[in-house]
Amino acid sequence: MTLSIFDAASEEPHRTAIVADDTVLTYRELAERVERRLGELLVAGVLDNAGERPVAVVMTPTLETVETLLALFAAGTPALLLHTRGTQNERALVVE
Repeated sequence: MTLSIFDAASEEPHRTAIVADDTVLTYRELAERVERRLGELLVAGVLDNAGERPVAVVMTPTLETVETLLALFAAGTPALLLHTRGTQNERALVVE
């Protein structure tokens, strides 16, 4: 058993995966959004080939944050979770 959003979309494509505000997404729809986000991260050069460099993510309670985390998991890239109330300087210190 894996925790892949893509496996879940394959096994239960029409099942509700997430409800965020007024948005209800099936596993297939969420997987499509995660795949798109993964492509954006690749194009932006955020992901390294070895999956060793963590990517900092400010943990806002949004669908975009969930998509980003699932994309990082799919890529095998560690996420460095940053608190929303941290200042820019505090976040920079954590990232260093």
